[in-house]
Amino acid sequence: MNNRIADYPLIALHKDSTGKYPFPNMPCGVLPFYIEDNKIIWGCVESNRVGVIAVAPPAGTQDIIVFKDHRSFVFEVAKPFPMTEFECLQAFTGKAFSGQTYQDIIETLQKNNFETYLENPIATAIHETREEHGTDLRKNVGKNVNLTHDLFEFEPQTILAKRGTTTQKVIVAFLNSKEGIELKETNKVEEKIPVNKGRIFYERGAWKTLDAIKLNFIAEKEKFSDINIQNDSLNKDQLELIRAELRAFESRIQLLEKIERSIVNQLLQTNPNLLSNTGAEFLRFTSINTAKKKEPSFSSLRLLSAISNPPPIEQTKEDERLEAIPISPRL
Repeated sequence: MNNRIADYPLIALHKDSTGKYPFPNMPCGVLPFYIEDNKIIWGCVESNRVGVIAVAPPAGTQDIIVFKDHRSFVFEVAKPFPMTEFECLQAFTGKAFSGQTYQDIIETLQKNNFETYLENPIATAIHETREEHGTDLRKNVGKNVNLTHDLFEFEPQTILAKRGTTTQKVIVAFLNSKEGIELKETNKVEEKIPVNKGRIFYERGAWKTLDAIKLNFIAEKEKFSDINIQNDSLNKDQLELIRAELRAFESRIQLLEKIERSIVNQLLQTNPNLLSNTGAEFLRFTSINTAKKKEPSFSSLRLLSAISNPPPIEQTKEDERLEAIPISPRL
């Protein structure tokens, strides 16, 4: 059995009070960072999926894990359902694994004595970060586990996504360095967004400061500021998708600002003299020491709470303060 299934308890799929099987739509990811030259450097993913060159924390939704006759199968939601050897599933081949088709497939699996589960969200967070960014924090076997100094888990956060408001699970990993981390770069073919189906795009892992991410956003917003429905190469739906991605990009920056300031506050709380006036609401989270490792040099963190004045972005209403959810001592 593979590592992502064996190491974390799976969630059995049962119908809810409305008679539907829960559909996994909460992105989960581990957001790594390290400190260099008094700055937090975030491990992000850069992609041109809809045309905008956007930067985002690594994240993805839970997969469906299925067992039959001592074998396991992993199915990714929202993508076309793959061809399988099982006759009862042949009618679903090529259909998007979402909506009513999702309900019908899960129902069919259970009627045919398949055990059906949702992937554990922590397992999702770990493998999505490994696949999209490159940081490998798999339990016991991860190439970069030895770099982990501390972990911070925030309550699920409400953000804007391309298809509207969503909730994202955020686990932040404080790394001693980026040494040995091999950044991923992948070319993909769009399968999930119907209006762009078949479009080739890239995803690549990157290390960026918050200031650099803001500059990326401003450049992309300016690039697409004159876009309109008369654009010959894009249809109306594609243009709206670009606008939605810009709104989502801005929402992610606002979330990252709050996370960074909260992390800075936590790192510097043992020495109040190092804190300057952040003027921002802190999110609350659980900090879990992962090992007995050398403490960070707080002298090297002196400037973290006095982040340089980046180009401003338009602010939206602040999220309410959120409680943290305890997790196990190690990922």
